[in-house]
Amino acid sequence: MPTAETPTMSTTTVPTQQPTETARESEPGEQKFPEQKQYAEEGKSSLPESIEDIHILFKKRETIPEQVLEKTATKAATSTNPEEEETQPVSEPSPQYLSGGTPDHYPLTSGDARTVYPGSTAFVYEKIKIKITETTYATSLSYMSGSANPTALNIIPADANGVINLLDVSVGGYTGAYRIYNGSEWTGGYLYIWQPDLILRAEYAGSTDSVDGKAVSKSSSIHYIIDSPKVGPSGIGAKAQIIITTPVGGQTTMLGAVSLADIDINSVRVTTPDISLADSSLRGGTYTSRAEWITPQVFANYAKKSNTVTYYLGSSTGITLTAGSESVVRSNPFTVTVSGLPNTPYLISLDAGRSPTPQLIAGQPGVVRGSEDPKVTIGGGEKSVLRPDGASGDPNSWGVVTTDASGKRVVQYSTSPVNGKPVEEGSYTVRINDIVDYGTAAGKGSDYDRVSIRITVGGMSMTASDSKNTYYLGEEIRLSGTNTDSDTTYLFLTGPNLNSNGVSLATLASGELTKVPVRSDHTWEYRWDTSSTGLDTGTYTIYAVSTMNDKSHLSGTQYATYSVQLKQPGLSTSASSFAAAKGDTVHITGTVTGSPSSVAIFIFGSNYYERRTVSVNDGKYDYKMAIPESMSAGEYFVVVEHPMNDGRFGVQEIHQDGKTILAMVAPGGGTQSSFVVDGAGRLQGSQAANALVKMLASPYIDDLYTTLTLTVQTPYIGIDPVGTRYLGESFVVSGRTNLAPQDTLLVEVVPVSFVPSGKNDPVTSYGTSGSVAIVKSTPDNVWSFSVDGSKLSADTYTVKVSGVSVSTSSSATFDVVPKPTETPTPEPTETNPVTTVPTTIPPTPTESPSVVFWFAGLIVCGAAMLGTLRR
Repeated sequence: MPTAETPTMSTTTVPTQQPTETARESEPGEQKFPEQKQYAEEGKSSLPESIEDIHILFKKRETIPEQVLEKTATKAATSTNPEEEETQPVSEPSPQYLSGGTPDHYPLTSGDARTVYPGSTAFVYEKIKIKITETTYATSLSYMSGSANPTALNIIPADANGVINLLDVSVGGYTGAYRIYNGSEWTGGYLYIWQPDLILRAEYAGSTDSVDGKAVSKSSSIHYIIDSPKVGPSGIGAKAQIIITTPVGGQTTMLGAVSLADIDINSVRVTTPDISLADSSLRGGTYTSRAEWITPQVFANYAKKSNTVTYYLGSSTGITLTAGSESVVRSNPFTVTVSGLPNTPYLISLDAGRSPTPQLIAGQPGVVRGSEDPKVTIGGGEKSVLRPDGASGDPNSWGVVTTDASGKRVVQYSTSPVNGKPVEEGSYTVRINDIVDYGTAAGKGSDYDRVSIRITVGGMSMTASDSKNTYYLGEEIRLSGTNTDSDTTYLFLTGPNLNSNGVSLATLASGELTKVPVRSDHTWEYRWDTSSTGLDTGTYTIYAVSTMNDKSHLSGTQYATYSVQLKQPGLSTSASSFAAAKGDTVHITGTVTGSPSSVAIFIFGSNYYERRTVSVNDGKYDYKMAIPESMSAGEYFVVVEHPMNDGRFGVQEIHQDGKTILAMVAPGGGTQSSFVVDGAGRLQGSQAANALVKMLASPYIDDLYTTLTLTVQTPYIGIDPVGTRYLGESFVVSGRTNLAPQDTLLVEVVPVSFVPSGKNDPVTSYGTSGSVAIVKSTPDNVWSFSVDGSKLSADTYTVKVSGVSVSTSSSATFDVVPKPTETPTPEPTETNPVTTVPTTIPPTPTESPSVVFWFAGLIVCGAAMLGTLRR
C-alpha cells in the first residue's frame, strides 16, 4: 500500500501556477512513478488502476500525515539542501474533490464530450470532461516524470468549457496515469489514458492453433478472437467489426452464416461464434481479415485498425495442396502442405515423365512411402494402397499421407541425386487424392488437388585457398568451393599417364572418385596432401562434379575444374663458403621450396661433429651458430638436408655404446649403411662429410642436400695508417677485420701524455671514444670511426680498437701537430733614379745645456714623488 512517497494532495506546498512542461527525463510512453514505489514492491502496477484502488489509496493516506510530518521535520532539520526540503511536500486529502464516479458510456446522450471522474480510463482521440466536484471540471492533465522530484513531461489543457481533447498529437505517446489539476492545484486524483488497440487472431474451432498464413480445409471450422486490453474492460460501450476480403477482392462482414458486424468489445478478449468453412457460399482462395472500430465514432475515424489475418481456403470439400515454394534449386528439399479432414489418409504422388524424380524423405510422421507397403483401413478392413495411375513408378516418390487432428500435414521431398544420378531439371506435378475402396485394395479417388514445383539446376565452383596454380610436391593443396546442385562433391584427377577418365586424389586408383560432403551453406572443402600421392612433376587437372560421374560422363552434370603444376622442391644456401672468427656468431641461412617444417644441418671438422634441426619459416631457414673461442681454427664442412615429400629425414642419428652413428633408413624399415661420427672409429672432417653426401645421393633416399664450407679463423682487427694530423682537423680512422658484419667494435683515441692529475690541474690533452658496427665487405669486413679534431690538442695519440663480443684488439699511434704558419710573400717596390748629392759631411750637432738640465730636473722630481707615494 502507499507510503509517504505516494502522491498525495498538497497542503503544505502547492504549485503557484499551472505546471509547465520541462525537459523530458524519459522517453515518450515510459511510465516511471517512484511516487507509487510501494505499489510496485507489492507486485501491483506502479499506479492505481481502478476506482476501488483510488478509494483504498485515500483511506490509507488518512493514517499517514502524522508519520509523514514527523519524517519530513526530521529530514528538514538534518538537511543542508533547501531544495531537498521543498521537494518533499506533505498533503492531506482535500474533501472538496470527488474521488470517483460512474463515467459516461457510448452512445452519448448529449454533446460530444464524455464525462469521466478521477480514477476513470479515457482513450486517445476522445473528448472528455473530468468532473472533480459537483459543479467543477478539471482544467488540465499532467504526465509526470519518474524521478524523485516529479516534473511535468506532458500537459493537456482543457478549453473554456472544461473539455479536454485527447488528440494523438496532444498525448504525444505519453500513455498511462495523468495527474488531474484544478487550476494550479493537483486534486490528488489520476486519469488513465491509453491507446484504443485492437488485436485480431483466427483459430481452428476447439483449438488454439492459428490459421494465419496457412491453408485451411473447407471441412474445418474457425473462430475469431479480438483482444483489446484497455478498451474492453473500460465499459465505455465500444463496438468493432471484422472486415473480410474475399478471394475476388470483395469485402464483407459475413463469413458463411456468421455475421462479424457490431461486436461488443466489453472484455479484454472477445471470441466470435464458430464459423463452418463448408458453407457453399465460400469459394476456395485467399481470405484476409481485419478488425476495426465502429463505436465510438472517433475511434472509427482515427484509431488504428487491427493487424491482418490471412489464410487459404481449399477449393474442394476434402483436400487442399499448397507448396512451400514454387521453385527450388536441385539438391535442396521442398515441402507441400496437405489440408483435408482431420486424421484422414490421402494418396500423394508425382506425375510420371521424368527419371529420377524427387524422393519422399523417409521417417516423416504420418507419411508411408510406396516402398514401405502403405495400408489403410477402409471397407471394413485393412487394405494395401495401389500406386496411382499416371504416377511415377519410383516407389519412393509416392505414398500415403495421414493428416493430424487439425486436418493438415507438411510433406517433404528431397531433390538430391538418386543412386548417383541427378534429378532432372524441369517442372514436376505433385498430386493429392482421396482414397477409395477397390474391393481387394485401395486406390485414388476422384477428389484431388495438385501443385507444380520447378526444379532448377544449381552450380559448382572450385578454387585453391591461396589461388596459386604452382605447388611443390609434398605441399598440401586446400581445395574449396560451392555446390548448390547436390549434397556431395565428387573429385577426380587427370594428368600425364593417368587414366584419361580420372583417378582418385587420395589413392590415384582408376575408377574411384574422392567424395566430399557439402555443408548446409552449400560449401565444401578438401585438403589434398601431395606428399603421399607418388605423383611426378607435371601439370594436372582436378575435376569437382556434383554427381558421381567421371570425365566421359559429364554431359548434363554440374562441374568445375582447377589446373595445378607440381614441381620438385628445392634447397639452397646463401653462400657456398664463408669465414668466421672464433668467439663470433654466424648465420647458416638459405631458402627451401616445398613444405618441410624443418631442415637438418650437419657440421664436420677435425674431432668435431654437430647436427641441428632448424625450423623453416616462409620458405627460409636460419641457424645462428655461436663459435666458441676454444674452437680450433681451420676448415669445417656443412651439409644441409631437405626431408622432401614425405617430411621424414632419410638419415637418422643413432646413439649407441657411447658412439654417435649416422644411418640411412631402409625402405622396409630399420637402418642400413651407417658410419660413426663421434666416438671410437669415427670418420673425421671431410671423410665424414663425403660419407654423408654419398648416403644422401642413394636412390633409396628422396632427400635433397646442399654443402658449404666454413673457415674458422683467429680473430684479428687491422687499423689503417692514420698519419700526422693538424690541430682542429676532423678525420676518419678505419681498418679491416674478420669479425662478423654487424658486430660492434669499441674505438678509443687517447693522448700518450695522458697521466692522472689533481682536480685543480688544468687539462691540456683530450681524447675521444665510441662504438662502430662492422660492415660486410670482401675479402675482409671493414670498419670506420669519425674523429672530431676540435677535441684533440697537439700530442701523440694511441688508437685502440677492441671487439665487444669477441676478445681481440689492436692499436696504432699518430700525431696531432699545430698547423704551420704561412709566411707572406713581399710585394715588389718601385726603384727611383739615383740622384747624386754633394759629398760634404755637415758637422755633428751638440746637445744644448738647457735640455740636459731640464731632463735631470725631471728625474729628481719623479724620484721625490715616488718616495712620497711609498710613505
